[in-house]
Order: sequence, then C-alpha cells, then structure tokens
Amino acid sequence: MIKRHGLVSLALFVLLAAASGCATASKAATFKAPANTLSAVKVTGAFTIDGNSSEPAWSKATAVMIPLKAEAGVEAKKVTLRAVYDDKNIYVAAAYADATPLKLGEAWTFDGAAWKKGSFDDTLAFVWNINDSIPGFNQRGMGVMTKPLTKGMDVFDFQLAASDNKTAAAKADFWGWCGMPEFYGRGDDMIFALDEQTKLGGLTKTLTVRHDAHTNSTPWIRNEATVNGSAVPKYKYKAGFDINNTPRPYEDQVEAITDYSTFKAGDRAPYVVGIRGATWGGSKDDIRTKGRRSAGDWQVEYARALDTGHADDIKLVPGETVTFIVVLRDDAKGYAISAPVTLRLGEGG
Repeated sequence: MIKRHGLVSLALFVLLAAASGCATASKAATFKAPANTLSAVKVTGAFTIDGNSSEPAWSKATAVMIPLKAEAGVEAKKVTLRAVYDDKNIYVAAAYADATPLKLGEAWTFDGAAWKKGSFDDTLAFVWNINDSIPGFNQRGMGVMTKPLTKGMDVFDFQLAASDNKTAAAKADFWGWCGMPEFYGRGDDMIFALDEQTKLGGLTKTLTVRHDAHTNSTPWIRNEATVNGSAVPKYKYKAGFDINNTPRPYEDQVEAITDYSTFKAGDRAPYVVGIRGATWGGSKDDIRTKGRRSAGDWQVEYARALDTGHADDIKLVPGETVTFIVVLRDDAKGYAISAPVTLRLGEGG
C-alpha cells in the first residue's frame, strides 16, 4: 500500500482585491468595474458532470464571453461561461481554446543522467468574495502583490499587501479544476483568509490560502522520493501500463523502484498516483468537476450545492448577486485573469 501524503499543491494564480486608494508596489494592471454578468436560470432535470453539457436544461442558459487579461507572458484569453441551477445545486459550464494542453501534468522523464519533472496541468478556477468581505474586490478584482509575477509561481507565493481597511473577516472561496483531482471527479476547494504576520518588527496583513477542511486521506499522492540528494520518482509503472495508456495510474498499477540503474534515456514515470476509493470528505469534497477536450477547446463543468452548510464556502441565494473572478493557468505560457464578474441566480426559464 502506498503511503498517503498531503494534497498535491495546485499551481494556481490568484490575485485578490485591493481597496480603492490603497498604495501598490505592483505594476499589475487595474481593472475598471466590469459589465460582465452571468445569469443563471432555474431548471429541472438530472445532470451528469462529464464535460459535455448535453442535458436539455443547458439550452436555457445564456452564454457569456468573459475576457481575461494577460499576465506573466500568456496571451489574452476568452472563456465562455453558462450557468443554471435547481433546488439544490448550481452548474457552471466553461469553454476556452487552448493550443497547448498539458493534461498529463507533471510526468517524470529520465534524460540518461537524471530524472526531470515536466509541467503542471493547465487550470481553470473561480474565486468568490464571501459575504463581500474583501474590500474593493467587487470593483477591482485585481490584488496587490508583494512579489513580481513569474511564470512558475505557485498560489502560495502571492500575498495581499498591508492595508488598514482589510480585516480578519476577509475571505474568498476558490473553485479549481485541473487534471489532477479528476481521479474521482472532484475539483480543488480552497479558502483564502486574511491572516496577520509579523515581519521586520512590524505588523503586515497578508492574504494566505489553505485547503478547506477534509476528514479523509488524500485521493492522490506525489510520486517523489529523494535518492543521493536528488529528486526521483518513487514508483514506476507495472508491466502493461505506461504514460500513454495510463497517464493517471492508481496504486495497484505502479510498483516501488528498487534499482534506478535499469532506466534508459526517454523512460517516463507518473508524477501523481491515485488511491482507489479514497475521497477528501468534509468541505474539501464540495465541488464536482470534469474537463473534456474537443476540437482544440477545453469544455469544463462544475457542480456545487447552493448552500454547502460550511462556513468556508460561499452561499448562493436565488434572487441575489455575488462577485467572482476567473483565473486561467496555461502552464506553457503563464496566467490570465478576468475583471470581476457578477453572478445572478434568476427565475426559471
């Protein structure tokens, strides 16, 4: 049995709001209040989260094109969104063109002398302003960074700069999709919360991220070990499996590497290994996702309860509006991010 480790950290880019008038050391662009509005109509009928959006109820949804601002070298993108809801859940369908999909994620490759990791999966995520708790988010969306943008930055590298009008109540809900969580059809559910940290003798308020509470073990692990001071894969494919026919292997499809001298240049190993039957449990398991690639486009579906009953999730109420931003990570190039988008749960179609 493979030992279960902590969650694989998704390399996602999120820049949250800075209040109007707040000083910023970043050169990132400031968005004006957008006209973007996504209207979700109430429908009935069963939904299968498979990336196809083929259920009859989707014909009642109005598609909205959301432009994304280029950051860190990625070209400007456009994401088309549709949304519907029923008595219990909201369903969001997203589509965008991507000429450089990286669905295999971080596969290991042996170059004849050393093992090297590949790229992270491309990622599409929504970030929601819980209870309008982050000042300025609904108007500006873009956050203040304490570090320059770089292509390989992880979400943990970003912070919200100090500001007197950002309180400990500030929270954002994060819904993320990428290939890694799709072992069992779940997205990445996280919360961003304002914590206080002491730096250089002064008090600095920073926006930090943590994964929502879960009660079970991780459904996948990093396939990584350290041998003679170098990072290497811990497991290799069993006979009959390889990176092409099984890019996302489970624990019974791999075996421990006991002799690293047997590998030749070009050999590959998975970076992520799934644990059969494992689920996050708790608040971490709230979001269902599935992505499907068709004719050069990604089609991604999300489903989540209107009210999960968890304090670390945004509550969606028919007749009310909430604000979110769209974040797209193209690992081949960088990040793109939208101006704030307004979601309204309207009447039945």
